[in-house]
Amino acid sequence: MWGRRTTAAMIRAMAVCFLAIPSGLFAAEPELRTWSSSDGRFSTEARLVALQGGMVTLQKSTGETISAPLRSLSLQDRDYVLQREDPADPAVALFLKARTEQQPLEYVPVSEFSTAPQRRIDYLAVSRDESRALTCSNLPAGTSFVWDPATGDKICQLERSGPLNAAALGPAGKIAVISDSTRVEVFDASTGKRRNTFPVPQEAQGEIVSLTVSDDAQWYIAITADRRILRHRLSDGQGLASPPVPHEGGGRSEYFAVGPHGQAVLMSSNPAILNLYRDQGDATKVETIRLEHKAEPHAAAWSDSMTAFACSKHQLLVFLKVDDGWKRLDPMWLRLQDVARMVIAPDEEMVVLQGDGKKIQIFDISTGDIQYAEEPEPHLPKVIGSSGLTLYASYGNHFCCWKTPYREQPKTVWFRETKELLRQGEFETLDRLAGLCLADPTPFSWGELSKFDSFIDALLAPVNLRDFGDFHAVKRTAKAKAWREKNPESIAARVLLAGYQINDAWHARGDGYGDSVTPEGWRTFHAGITDAKETLEPVMQGDDPPARAYWFLFIVAMAKGWEGEQMAPLLTAFFQRYPDYTEGHQLIAQRLMPRWGGEEGETTAYIEKVADTIGGERGDIAYANMTIDQLKFHASDKFFEETRFQYDRMIRGLLALARNPNQKSYAVNYGMFFAWVQRDKATGLKFYALLDDPRYEGRWKPWGYEGLFDYVIHWLETEE
Repeated sequence: MWGRRTTAAMIRAMAVCFLAIPSGLFAAEPELRTWSSSDGRFSTEARLVALQGGMVTLQKSTGETISAPLRSLSLQDRDYVLQREDPADPAVALFLKARTEQQPLEYVPVSEFSTAPQRRIDYLAVSRDESRALTCSNLPAGTSFVWDPATGDKICQLERSGPLNAAALGPAGKIAVISDSTRVEVFDASTGKRRNTFPVPQEAQGEIVSLTVSDDAQWYIAITADRRILRHRLSDGQGLASPPVPHEGGGRSEYFAVGPHGQAVLMSSNPAILNLYRDQGDATKVETIRLEHKAEPHAAAWSDSMTAFACSKHQLLVFLKVDDGWKRLDPMWLRLQDVARMVIAPDEEMVVLQGDGKKIQIFDISTGDIQYAEEPEPHLPKVIGSSGLTLYASYGNHFCCWKTPYREQPKTVWFRETKELLRQGEFETLDRLAGLCLADPTPFSWGELSKFDSFIDALLAPVNLRDFGDFHAVKRTAKAKAWREKNPESIAARVLLAGYQINDAWHARGDGYGDSVTPEGWRTFHAGITDAKETLEPVMQGDDPPARAYWFLFIVAMAKGWEGEQMAPLLTAFFQRYPDYTEGHQLIAQRLMPRWGGEEGETTAYIEKVADTIGGERGDIAYANMTIDQLKFHASDKFFEETRFQYDRMIRGLLALARNPNQKSYAVNYGMFFAWVQRDKATGLKFYALLDDPRYEGRWKPWGYEGLFDYVIHWLETEE
């Protein structure tokens, strides 16, 4: 490769969607330096001339020029080239941000100030835009101040006195609402002057237990101790007080949230029910959702596209309003105990939960990640800011604020901004970004797969809430088609579109058995799979198809039932080109199972062949990943008996994988799980010792239900 002329075919294949940067964009005369290949076998002294079409042009001191693919250079040399690119190019800027290191997730202090003459803060509220904070005290009785939480500047004192039992701020901090046992008062939060007073209905028994202002600032909504919903429109005083809300089972009911236009949700347990209330003129429409399994609600939140979030002891349940129906996402596992507060971020891509006083849990719907941050001052009760990034608390008469830089984490930035480029139809930028990823196939520091896989995954990410609204799956597919039409030669556009077409096909079919699929479902499924095949054909006919293109084509092959003659050339080419791309090998292994026409033992033999070909520790890791993928097809207690997989080799692979910080949690959970399946306590303890805090490191997979992880931890901690 070094010192040789690269073939025209290779250049054409790599230039399809690679970044093209003409010479002259680099700084003035680059220095003469040593360049090395990624495998360390070649090196030369030269200076950088240009990067174009994924090819780096170098000039030796003799004047001779040489060219090599960017991806063939050492990591240090790739860094050198990328650092000299045009930082004003949005593709380059995003790529460089994504290549930075993930930082530890923590909350850092933002502000702290005294609210004197208040002696203590009994009630604390923060506006939805987090521009204002309201502190209320019954010492002196009823003193209430509005603050700038970032600076500690006092905005005003509300013109009121006397005890209070609840307080809230409007979404922009312009309205303050205070309640006591007999009335609800509304104030101008800029001047402190009272705007209106609404009496609590005489028939209501007990004080107001929850109070808020709707997101459109048109209503205040409250719930009384006897389960009565109160609402008054702030503009004209029109009010509505519901009868006591009927409630089955006698369970608790104080779990409450308010959404746009004064919609409200009450959750009950025993049995678990979501009661949804919508204003309809002079009446309240009530809709009920019964949870499909036992759940003990602890907290709720609401956003534009979401019907409700409900949280049980170990599960986060997400209900979305899709057209006129409901859609529930798969349960998400929580390790927090007794979640008391939760917030949905304004972009609906993040849920933040606070519960047992040790950790803040962040569930990122966009990336599918679950992360934990140490909770500052865990003994203090907190308010989570609506952004999900800030925490507010008080002690005595001191107000405190902390913030986490989660949104600036490189993986979060990558997923968010890459999807936004597709939303906006920035196809040329996407092609340049994909080109950078194809030119440098090593993983990002926060990932496990190639950069191009991370690019595709960002656009195929777990569907966020907005994808069910203004940007649902049909529109995403249409965007990808528009990208392909604008640049038919784009590898990235075709691979992404094929992924969407496959997803759409399986959505139409459903995940049930074949006899449960409707004729229309089968028709749409087969049409979508055929579309995906045709979309991928030009990519596969090129000289350098990316691994993800093979992976999608294997899904097509399984759906179409391709036999040996059709599969053999594809398998041979894939095995030679990507021997350690385990995701593709997992699909092949599935295709070789008897349920899809394979012979008994073929899957096990294929997995062993792949692992042996890779060899060494990397082979053991590949073996562990591929065997774990087979778990979903077998009963766990008979897994090794039915498959004849090598338990010892799997454990070696998982122990090796656990040394990778990005894979540690995955490896440790599966290591403990399989050790428990084999009742191998000594091995289980090796993985257990790698846990930093067992309480927060359980994963939904492989355990399957909330109690098994805790049972196995108890088994490992108990002496025989």
